[in-house]
Amino acid sequence: MGILNYFLPFLLLSAASCDDCISDKSQLAHVRLRKALLCDYDRNLRPVLNYKDPVRVFIRMILKYYNYDIHDNSFTIDSWFAMSWVDQHLKWTPDDFDSLSTLHLADSDIWVPDLSVYNRREQSGNPAAFDQATCLISNLGQVSCVPPVHHTSICVADLTKYPFDTHNCTIRFGSWVHSGEELDIQVAKNAINTEDLVPNGEWELVESRIVKHPGIFKCCPNNTYPSINFSFRIRRLAGAHAASVILPAIALIILTFASLWLSPDNNQRLILCYINVVNEFLYVQYISWMIPMTGDKIPLIRNTLTTNLAINYSKNFSFIRP
Repeated sequence: MGILNYFLPFLLLSAASCDDCISDKSQLAHVRLRKALLCDYDRNLRPVLNYKDPVRVFIRMILKYYNYDIHDNSFTIDSWFAMSWVDQHLKWTPDDFDSLSTLHLADSDIWVPDLSVYNRREQSGNPAAFDQATCLISNLGQVSCVPPVHHTSICVADLTKYPFDTHNCTIRFGSWVHSGEELDIQVAKNAINTEDLVPNGEWELVESRIVKHPGIFKCCPNNTYPSINFSFRIRRLAGAHAASVILPAIALIILTFASLWLSPDNNQRLILCYINVVNEFLYVQYISWMIPMTGDKIPLIRNTLTTNLAINYSKNFSFIRP
């Protein structure tokens, strides 16, 4: 009797689990189908029949908006991140469920790839590429998820040609846990879709491309850890910057050379040089405020203004007589 009391809770629990998996014909087709698919389904296991087979996940990006912050060295995109794969445990015969051939399930109910952003701006916290999604499953086991995502990656600015600068920014995706032998990431057709892209007022998207890295490392010769790089080349819309940065710089340079045409004994030359020096100094401060101190390359416009300022100083000292 003591042994029976010990095993009785387990027997009751097992019976309850079996009851949950029993399909009630009076229920709606999608309710019965959901019960049948998720009964004994383990979302922590890869959806393959042979554990040696990889899960092939096809990804693509439907780009909606992007932004680049040169002060923070961060590149941000808002997109729909489309993923698709085959789940061998989510197949059924439509005739058994009133010809129902598709079903929607939350990502919390099924296995989903643990894709992450490797070069994200904030390295702490959850590295997952998406938070939550509702997925469409077909009777053949085809799973499609298109969650809206917001990603921010590190992109160091190269301001050498400011304000006519271009930047190459990349967002790198890969599995956080699985190797390439377990999760094979593939690039879908039309992998970057920009048809619904909202224009950015400061940057123009010049080119977008995808590169897959095999992920071969010396530490792990028997496994690969591939990743997918979504690369974007953006160019600054320099119209407003040219008016506020380039044109004043040209005017200051013209004043510098104009002062050279005046006679050294002319007091007007000295006054013009002093005025030009003050303007140059203020303008260099303005440029320093406009252009952040990032990277190891100095913008050409800053070098030009500094040289021009040095010429003005040297001209002023040439008026000093022993």
